[in-house]
Amino acid sequence: MVKYRIKVVAKDGRYKYKIDEIYLLKGTKEYIEFWLDKNVSEAERNQNYHYLTQVDNHMKDLIADLYESMSAAAPSAEEEW
Repeated sequence: MVKYRIKVVAKDGRYKYKIDEIYLLKGTKEYIEFWLDKNVSEAERNQNYHYLTQVDNHMKDLIADLYESMSAAAPSAEEEW
């Protein structure tokens, strides 16, 4: 399972985000940077590329969803949470 941390900060109608701490949880944390290691077998390199592609697609979807959510009109003060 790939895990990550996302931090969203909003101020004056603007926002910014930071995604970090991306790692594969396999008993221990295997950070995404290790998937870029070229000193592994071709089979492992292909598997790592597959993982990187999945993470890239997920992050793109996450950012698009964040953009859509943050662009939506804020709920009125009368709405209850």
